[in-house]
Amino acid sequence: MQDPNEGGVILVVTYRAASGNEVKVAENLVNMAHAVGREEPGCLAFDVVQGEDDPAVFVLYEHYTDEAALTAHRETPHYLDLVKHGTWPLLESREPVRMRFLAGARLPGEATMG
Repeated sequence: MQDPNEGGVILVVTYRAASGNEVKVAENLVNMAHAVGREEPGCLAFDVVQGEDDPAVFVLYEHYTDEAALTAHRETPHYLDLVKHGTWPLLESREPVRMRFLAGARLPGEATMG
């Protein structure tokens, strides 16, 4: 298995839920994280966080082993149902950015997918 701190494909995606859709977007993204953790061995990380001061803001950190794993992710039924068709229509904005890993650490007891 690839070291999760090196290489691969990394995306950071910022969502802003349209007013009144924050709860449904949060529900969809939590369900998505659980499905990714169960069903996508090519996904090294799929973390979802929500703004404390602005609950309409969500940030996803996605790390895939390679381009093929990202492509496979985008073809899964859970991606199509929960994200593309279930979440995108509820958003005011969506800003994906492809990133390059520089450094990091996972702390003992930190939340993981599952």
